Amino acid sequence: MANAVGVLTVHTDNEQQIIEAAKTIHSIKDTDLFEFFTNQVSNQDNVESLLRDCLDEGGNPLKERKSKKKQENLSSFELDKYV
Repeated sequence: MANAVGVLTVHTDNEQQIIEAAKTIHSIKDTDLFEFFTNQVSNQDNVESLLRDCLDEGGNPLKERKSKKKQENLSSFELDKYV
């Protein structure tokens, strides 16, 4: 739980911590504790974004976070070719 709070409140690039936080939050999705996370620790949009970014519809971790794919695509873009 501490990891999930940390991921939602402090920026981290640690992939394993991010995935574990998403799995933890998903496991409590239909509980009062989930409501606590979305109301006190973060907000509904951030929590849902984390879950979409890291997990599939069944709650299983994706092979690679969706936002990480976007970052890699942007870093490989060569602006000098087009300017």
